[in-house]
Amino acid sequence: MITAKFLKRAFGFDKETRLRKGLDVWHRLDADLPEAKGVAENDQERLDKFAAAAARLSYQECYWLKEWLQDEVYMLKQNFCEHSTASGEAFERKWLQIYESHLSLLQG
Repeated sequence: MITAKFLKRAFGFDKETRLRKGLDVWHRLDADLPEAKGVAENDQERLDKFAAAAARLSYQECYWLKEWLQDEVYMLKQNFCEHSTASGEAFERKWLQIYESHLSLLQG
């Protein structure tokens, strides 16, 4: 007998698998893009190229990427250390801005 749990894992519908696939899509797109600076004005060329590359993604790949970006944004906003250093906070702010700007392109 085939269970629902088996079907979810076999076809990639559990959250862990979707996030892993979203990360794979991110890495594949990121390899062809200019380096992210973390400042919206300096990342405009990257965002334009990302939007063009995202338009060529399948519906499922786009869904995985959105879910992964949403998860990363949530983690950066909610999971923080009270004893972090200024450089650590700057690093988190940079990546939060990068992820949010890319996510807004996918949702818009």
